[in-house]
Amino acid sequence: GWAPLVSFEYTMKLNFHAHVAVTYALLPALRRAKGRVVNVSSVCGIAAPPTNAAYSASKHALEAYSDILRAEEEPFGVKVFVVEPGTMRTPLALSYGDTWKKGYDAAPAARRAPYGAAWAEATVQKMNTDIPNVAEDPQIT
Repeated sequence: GWAPLVSFEYTMKLNFHAHVAVTYALLPALRRAKGRVVNVSSVCGIAAPPTNAAYSASKHALEAYSDILRAEEEPFGVKVFVVEPGTMRTPLALSYGDTWKKGYDAAPAARRAPYGAAWAEATVQKMNTDIPNVAEDPQIT
């Protein structure tokens, strides 16, 4: 892989560790109320696209944590659910190819070298074509 370690650290902190911290803080109240935990993951937590390593890894971790938490909290009456939305047609999603390219270009040259510039450009082109075709309208009607 080419992605810098810091991108994995930041993404895991935001998309996984934060969920665990909030859940732990709320568990006593959730147990008393026999409440529910709803974790928002992603389809990338089930099927990881090749351009999305840190994000997909963080969502896979959240999926596994949710499965474990579901089993551990069942005796206390706490339910655990996971929502796994796909790609939504938002400015963030539609600019993902350009954002990905900036991250790729910022990675150390030695890590990028095996892939080459042509691969990176083709990858961006594919994302810029594929994402609008699969992204769903985020407006709920």
